[in-house]
Amino acid sequence: MQLRKMLVVGAMSLGGLASAQTIVQGPVTNPNNGHRYLVVQAANWTQMETFAQSLGGHLATVEDVLENSWINTNLTNSGTWKLFIGLNDVAVEGTYVWADGSTSAYRYWATGEPHSDDYCLLQPGLGGKWTMANATYSPYGVIELSGAIKVPGDYPTIQAAVAAAYPGATIEVLPGTYTGTIEINKPLTLRSVYGAETTTIDLASTEQVRFVPGATSGTLLDGFTITGAHDLAAFKANGSGVSGRVTNCVFTGNHCPNQLGGAIYLSNASGTMTFEDCRIAGNSAMLASGVFAGSPSCTGVFVNCLFTANSSSYADVHGCVESQGGTLILRNCTVAGNNQLSHGITAYGGATNQVLVHNTIVDRQPLVDLGGVITATYSNIAGGWAGVGNFDADPKFLGGGNYSLRGDSPCIDAGNVFDYSGFGGAIDLAGNPRAKNDPNVMDTGVGVPPIDIGAYEFQPLDPNCPADFNGDGFVNALDYDEFAEHFEEGC
Repeated sequence: MQLRKMLVVGAMSLGGLASAQTIVQGPVTNPNNGHRYLVVQAANWTQMETFAQSLGGHLATVEDVLENSWINTNLTNSGTWKLFIGLNDVAVEGTYVWADGSTSAYRYWATGEPHSDDYCLLQPGLGGKWTMANATYSPYGVIELSGAIKVPGDYPTIQAAVAAAYPGATIEVLPGTYTGTIEINKPLTLRSVYGAETTTIDLASTEQVRFVPGATSGTLLDGFTITGAHDLAAFKANGSGVSGRVTNCVFTGNHCPNQLGGAIYLSNASGTMTFEDCRIAGNSAMLASGVFAGSPSCTGVFVNCLFTANSSSYADVHGCVESQGGTLILRNCTVAGNNQLSHGITAYGGATNQVLVHNTIVDRQPLVDLGGVITATYSNIAGGWAGVGNFDADPKFLGGGNYSLRGDSPCIDAGNVFDYSGFGGAIDLAGNPRAKNDPNVMDTGVGVPPIDIGAYEFQPLDPNCPADFNGDGFVNALDYDEFAEHFEEGC
């Protein structure tokens, strides 16, 4: 039985009276239904139910003999706590309803029950059978919570929530900075409530975020800034069969001078790790400051990702994205503005070590060494690269650290929309719609319309924009000139 230090949850005003609730056990997860249960101590049934609602739940609804037996075995403190549950007939005598509005018809009455009191009590001394009692008969009640696990509401740390969660659970993390290693070994969703801008995992030099055996394609990490790694790469997927997804995350400020991979290290993962809508920026490592793949069995897929301002100690030969084992796939990514001496992407050590590049901007010449393979299509690669749809041109970013495309970029409508299908939904890294046709640009890609190259899709103005006097899809000085010229002509 899982007991935790008693927590006084504060004073609440109920009917003009001040009251305090104390959580005396939990949350404890029922493996049969995945719900979480708390034993609470309060003055009466009504205070317990009000407190339960403040946590997003109710006093427990008991659906069947299995649930009743589990509560009786795990939550009654070896038979010393008589627990109020949600069943009551306070509104209409003899009409029994559950506090959460459930229509569960399960009952487990003791002999002679129910009688005239209003609130149902689970009695461990009667083998878990139920009696009716007045509102103050017992100071204990059992609260049932379903839905997402809350951090820090249910558990004070992310790792504690992960350890307690059952497969398929969702963990929601409120804004703040969280520390400590996070190791995920099961299919679950771990997401921040308000995104990476407000929710940080600080690895404090020696910690790491890890996907390990048990993580599957149903394992999702969503919406965190991951920073502070030093001795270990910030994120590592390691172990046979490991798969999962990482979305809307920012990897920054991770500095691993003696390590392979500053931000992301894929090793011995025979499944597929997919990273979507992530920013890998401002990291450093001995080599492969952005992503390092180091096992023949690993596959990493990156969609709508930006790699920028990363640097490696061996920058003369190693790239920001590097395979020394396994396969890395870049789709609609931008690899630009990294260490000026480094290559954008590199592949080493044999034909099974490869990087596949589609619809991607790479502003440094790739490097293949000792038989690695780099294959590219419909990409803008500095120095040029063989492959259909590839070219070498200034991508014409907006500048100032903004890697969105200018209106005169050769990357607009130059990608292959079919190389993007099945990945990343229909939006770019900025949340704008993909495959948005620019009527002022000749389509050089594939698809109707083709997709732009890079992590950002150019967003042409509405063709009916009143400020676009010359109809070129932009509002700039040329529109002012057009207006002034017609103004001088008069009517």
